[in-house]
Amino acid sequence: MRILDNIETKVKNIENLTHEDFLQLTDYLTDIVSLENVSLKSFEMQEVAELQPAKVRGCYIYSKIVEQLKETHTFWDNIPEAEKEELRQRTKELDEYLTHNERILEAYMQANDIIMKLFRNNKNASEFALYDNDGNSYHISHDSIQRRGA
Repeated sequence: MRILDNIETKVKNIENLTHEDFLQLTDYLTDIVSLENVSLKSFEMQEVAELQPAKVRGCYIYSKIVEQLKETHTFWDNIPEAEKEELRQRTKELDEYLTHNERILEAYMQANDIIMKLFRNNKNASEFALYDNDGNSYHISHDSIQRRGA
């Protein structure tokens, strides 16, 4: 969180922000989202919950910086081309992790909606099967949820 504290103070005066600060924040968020993705895939919801304050705060700071940088073009003018390319690559990587994160979360929400509808509409059914992106099947009954490998 020290990284966030340091960068958050610079958001108030964007001229003090360096491209190294922006890289640090981008890498920090990439790490947080990567950890969240791993935790989501392994159903470690406590770990997901513990990551949320850092993720929310980091994304808020990131969005504020991007918002201000759109208005202030001088930030980009002072960065050598090689370092601009590094920033582009790192932000692209963060975007890929965020896109993957969004897909995982959407899949869980859709699965949850399906399960809730099935239970509400078919209380007498003995078992349902759902499949995830890795080919694992989940056999769900009113009494238990069992994961079976592909």
